[in-house]
Order: sequence, then C-alpha cells, then structure tokens
Amino acid sequence: MDHSLCVVIPLYKQLQAIAGTLKTVEEHGLPCLLIDDGNEEKVRAHLEELVEAHPHTTLHSLATNQGKGGAVMAGLRIARERGFTHALQVDADGQHDLTQIPVFQELSHKNPAALVTGQPIFDASVNRLRQAARQITHFLVKIQTLSLTAPDTMCGYRVYPLHATCALLDKVQVGRRMDFDIELLVRMIWEGVPIVKHYTRVIYPENGQSNFDYLHDNILIAKMHTKLVLGMFYRLPSWIARRGKEGKGRHWAEIEELGFVWGIRFLVWCYRLFGPKAFKAVLWPVIAYYFHTNETARRASEEFLFRAYQHGSTHPELAQPPTRKTSFKHFLQFGNCNLDRLASWCGAKKLTELNFVQKDEFLKAFSQGKGGLLISSHLGNIEMCRALVTQFPKIKFHIIMHTGHAGMINSVLKEVNAQADLRIIEVSSIGPETATFLKERVDAGEYVVILGDRTPVHSQGRVSQVNFLGESTHFPQGPYVLAHLLGCPVFTMFCLLEDNGYSLYIEKFAEKIRLSRKSREVELQEHAQRYAAVLEKHCLRQPLQWFNFYDFWGTQAPQDRSRDVALTH
Repeated sequence: MDHSLCVVIPLYKQLQAIAGTLKTVEEHGLPCLLIDDGNEEKVRAHLEELVEAHPHTTLHSLATNQGKGGAVMAGLRIARERGFTHALQVDADGQHDLTQIPVFQELSHKNPAALVTGQPIFDASVNRLRQAARQITHFLVKIQTLSLTAPDTMCGYRVYPLHATCALLDKVQVGRRMDFDIELLVRMIWEGVPIVKHYTRVIYPENGQSNFDYLHDNILIAKMHTKLVLGMFYRLPSWIARRGKEGKGRHWAEIEELGFVWGIRFLVWCYRLFGPKAFKAVLWPVIAYYFHTNETARRASEEFLFRAYQHGSTHPELAQPPTRKTSFKHFLQFGNCNLDRLASWCGAKKLTELNFVQKDEFLKAFSQGKGGLLISSHLGNIEMCRALVTQFPKIKFHIIMHTGHAGMINSVLKEVNAQADLRIIEVSSIGPETATFLKERVDAGEYVVILGDRTPVHSQGRVSQVNFLGESTHFPQGPYVLAHLLGCPVFTMFCLLEDNGYSLYIEKFAEKIRLSRKSREVELQEHAQRYAAVLEKHCLRQPLQWFNFYDFWGTQAPQDRSRDVALTH
C-alpha cells in the first residue's frame, strides 16, 4: 500500500505559536495544509506572509468560520483530493510535541490501515478542570466503545488514513466544533478501523490562546456523548452477534468473556452504586441476549452438558438429557459467578461463607512455611479463594494468566481492595526469568496458582493428549513443567457453589513432580491425564459451573442429540 503523508493544521485566531509550528513541520520535510478557518482579513494577510516563507506549506482559506472540526474535515478532504493517503492533524496553539512527528510517521507507515493517535502525557501546566473533564470523557468513551483500552479521544495529535476517514465523513454527520475529535475517533472504532496509540508529551503554553468556549462547547460535548451512548446501544445487538460469529474456530484466548466485554471497572462501579440485587436484575437480560446471539458459546455449552449427562452427572439439572433451557441456566450460572466475583473483590464475601473442604494437608504445609503450586481451572469461582487472604494475612498468591487482562485486573484489585495480597502475572510462556522469580516466591513460602484446563496461546509441543468426558482433547503441560522447576508440593484447587454456599477443595496432587529426560513426554501425559480425571470428577458434580464457552474438544456439537441419547441409554 502506498503511503504519502501530509500535515493538516486548522487555525482560528491562534497566531502565537504558528510560525514555530510551520518551521518545525518544514524541518521534517512534510507538505503542510494550513486551514484558515474563516479568520478576519488582518489575520489572513499575516498567514499569507507566513506561507510565503515556507514553500512546503499551502494556505486554504474557508469563507466562514466552520469550527475546529469543520476546518479539519475540510483539510482532510483537500488532502485526499491532492493524492495523499494519510494526514497528520496538528493543533496550531503549540500544545503538541512536534519532535514526535517522525514517530507518528513511522507508526503510520507500519500500520497503514490504522488511525495513529496521541496518548497525552501532561506536565504541571495542565488545567485541573480540563483534566477532570477528560476523565469523565474517558469513562464515557469506554462505555461507548465497550473497550477498556480505548485511547484518549480528546487529543487532536493523530494520523488519519484518508480513505477510511473520508468515507466515514461522507456517510455520517460528525460534530464540527470541539466535539469533533472525540466523536470521530469513537465512530472510527465503531467502523473497525485499527487504533494505534503513541504516548506523547502535551503542554499548555503560558498565555496560550484557546478557542474552547466552556459553556457552548461543553453543551455540545454533552449532547454528543448522549448521542454516542444511544448509538452504542443501537449497535450492541449486531456487535454481539458479530463477535459471536467471529469466535468460531478461534483459540480461547482470542474470545473475550462477557465480564471483560463490558469492562471490569464499569461492573465494579455498577455493583457499588446499585448493589447486588439491582446489578443482578441488569445482568439477567444481558445474559439472555448474549445467550441468544452467541452461537459459538451456546453450542459449546450444549456439547459440554450433553457429555456430562452421558457420563452420569448426578446434578439435578442433568437427570434428563439437557435442553436449550439447561444451557441457558448454564449461562445464568456464569452471570451469578461474575456477581459473586465482584462481591469477593469488594470484600462482601468473607471466608466465613466458605466451607473449606480437605484443608488439613494444605494448612499443615502453610504452617510449616512451605510454599506450593495450586492447579486450578475454569470450573467454579476461583475469585472466592481471595477470601483466604483475609483469613490468613500471611498467605501470598501469584496467579499466572495467559490473557491480556492481567495488568488491568491487578490495578482494579488494588482499587477495590488494597489489602488483597494477590498478584496476577501475565505470560505467553514461562521463560527462565519468570521461573526464577516464581521459585524465589515459593521458597519464601508463597503460592503460585496456574490454570490447568486451557491450552496456552502458542501450544505447539506444549500439550498432552488426554481423555476427558469420553473424548480425546488437549490439556497444557505447563503446570507440571512448572512444578518440576519449582520442586514444591502440588495441590489441586476448586471453589464450587453448593447448597450450603461455596466449598473450597484443596487436595494434594503430588509432594513433588520430577520429570526424567528419557520419559518426559510420557510422564507429562500421565500427570495431565490424572489432573483431567480430578477435573472430570468435580465437573460431573457441578456441571453448570464449567465456564469454558468455546469448542473445548475441537469438534462441533451435533444439532440433534436425540439419536445419540437413544444409542447410549
């Protein structure tokens, strides 16, 4: 793809910094379009003199003032007409660090389909009122885009891919004043345009002139946010349906779970503001819609429940062959698990509500100062195990996760419960540095938690084939390799909701795991199969608490199970 970049600078009355801005842009060898946004004749004459001194700059004058957004839109369309593929928007008031132009240029060249946007780093010059307003906007944008990683939409330092941007501007009406930057970026995200963020310094020059009208522009921005939130709800059905279809055949790590789709911080906020009853009332219709639109997750649920039924699950819901209603109850259990997860984070669920089953060996090792490895799974509610930290303040956990949410979860945990001494470590694979760190922690009497039921993202050669619920599938080797490296006691851990509340099962799996060089693969397969048998036992007791909503066996569930039932019963 060809890549030709120009700079677009909208200007209305802001003359203090424009000469230096044009000089710096010219030093980087980029053509520049200076958009005169309906300035008076005196200002326009000054701009014409400046442009004469900068041969790479072209002045385009608008007959009337269009607002910042209107001026930028005019500049982008002119850039497209002149054959450019990308345009770098720069403010005229000296806020942007123009030494970063080559970085923006390189990022755009490497990601030609993406919108490259500045993620501002402010110094002490930032206005506190403006900073507070930005935080409100960031929160609303996360809701509007259903994304915890949405960029700063108020920063106007960005590179636009002109074809996609102008196509959007030709299709929808976008705000023409200070609401432009926010709305256009949100709509670009809605259109599926990739976003690349670059952290850059932003300053507010002393005695700088701003065209922001606190009353009028804030009213416009409020109206815009209302429109975008309503637009998000309008697009939500097709968005969820599309994500469900995109999930087919993808690795589990590429499929976002419902809790993360909505945003964990937003869920915590709703829970704290409205309480568990109101939150549960809101969660039910969300689960219902997710169930009816996500075919991949629904079929995965149906397949698992049928396998559990075939293997003699004693759960009341599987006394008869599972139906679509049974699967829906499975989804509801997932929603309730998320509710209890939030309650655990916020400190509402205490250890007194847990029935600590088979705890003697674990507590004996803990009392002797021994650390260990706990192998858990996506069966039940591992979040409730955080209550152990409340009852035993000296216990320290390190949870290994193979997703991109680890850093965010760590920060949220500290926000809602500063006393939770639990760390989540994000890895794509366990290398020497991670193994050394974990070995030091275990030797200090701390505990490492690893999940044993999902294959890692890059699973070539790192999985063992096992039998689980009657059919062959793959389980990760990582827990047993890690146990070998740590040389510590190994336990399995499950936290299941039962009639009398949550029951915590921590069972001894091995005193130590040692792998020999000659029979390493065979030994790994034996450990994985033994863990699969333990997991299967708990799954058959509480099948509705199995939260792997993807094609676990790499097969598709048959549409009609009646014939299978007749053959097996």
